[in-house]
Amino acid sequence: MKLRKTSQFPSKSFGGSFINFLGIMSAFAIAFGGWFLVQRSLDREKESLLEGGGLVALPQTESLEAAVAGESFELRQLTEDELLQIVQSMEHKGEIRPHEPVQGQLTMAQAFDYGRVWLEDYFLPHFCASDSLDGELRVSGYLWSPETAGAGEEPWLSYWTVSFICQDIDASLLISAVSGQILDAEVTCSGPVPYQSGEDFLEALADYAFSFDLGEDCSIVYSEETDSGAKKMPWYWSFGTSGIYAALDAGSTYIVSDAVEDKSTGTVTYTDREYFKVRLYLCLEPEIP
Repeated sequence: MKLRKTSQFPSKSFGGSFINFLGIMSAFAIAFGGWFLVQRSLDREKESLLEGGGLVALPQTESLEAAVAGESFELRQLTEDELLQIVQSMEHKGEIRPHEPVQGQLTMAQAFDYGRVWLEDYFLPHFCASDSLDGELRVSGYLWSPETAGAGEEPWLSYWTVSFICQDIDASLLISAVSGQILDAEVTCSGPVPYQSGEDFLEALADYAFSFDLGEDCSIVYSEETDSGAKKMPWYWSFGTSGIYAALDAGSTYIVSDAVEDKSTGTVTYTDREYFKVRLYLCLEPEIP
């Protein structure tokens, strides 16, 4: 009787299933690897955007100290000579050159934090009823320098222009890229604004001038007076020894809203909204008529 030879190899059906299994696992490995590479690429692009410029929507964040904790960057005060060069470049800006931060300059995220802290710690307590930026905060910014200045050779001649928009505040700030100080600020408040006396305006202007830490010797210059003796805006505060002035201009406007008709009575009512605009900035020569 012949013995049937027993096969020592798996059947063809088992071999085909094993090959299919390997193919499926390879496909998963390729897909996961591709996803990982895409995520790494997106993370690098995100970091590049935050270092340069762009547009983001920021929720309310922690304090400035917590936001920059652990970073090696150290702010420094501007010297009077540097501040003089800055004011001169601001008054003769000409063409600008956007660029990315160099060593010793604020990143975009840091510029956002310094601008927000200035608004909440200085501006709002002086000029608005609110003490915080309520609701969602929309922020945009870019870093630039005058075309004639080298960002690496003269890093103090670079500025962050940062805009903040929320429910009742629309602000545009020019921030020093090396000190975080506010060189020019235009802020419009559409919410409740408390009454501002001459003393209140003078205190706000003094605080702004003293933030540059160039001594306490000062002189006040007013543009002109009304017939009743009231001091017209802008006001100027001289500080330092180089002829630099801190300036304050402020005023209110009223915008009449669309008419609203009460259909039950047929009466039409109009409501107006007050917009209070403040500008704080540095200059060399007071604008006296």
